Amino acid sequence: MKDPRKTIASGDTAPYQFSIMNEPLIPQKTPFVQETPAGAHFWCACGRSKTQPFCDGSHKGTGFGPLRVEVPQSRRIAWCGCKHTANKPFCDGSHSGLK
Repeated sequence: MKDPRKTIASGDTAPYQFSIMNEPLIPQKTPFVQETPAGAHFWCACGRSKTQPFCDGSHKGTGFGPLRVEVPQSRRIAWCGCKHTANKPFCDGSHSGLK
């Protein structure tokens, strides 16, 4: 898989570098289908989280951020696992067209 990150330095002598991602990582090419309790949830948009499909803060410095989703009542949800859905954060089948 192609590495979607870019490293940018702010000057030749700058000791700081930032890892900016052009595209999210793909944790899996199927949805995360699970019973989800009512309340606020933060869907991982970068694909780096170890607690998929939810954010664990791993996006810091990537240019990505989580998507806050309010679930009004507990229900079964198919959260996008490939991070390429057009219906964020829900699966729309986009994973079937990924290489």
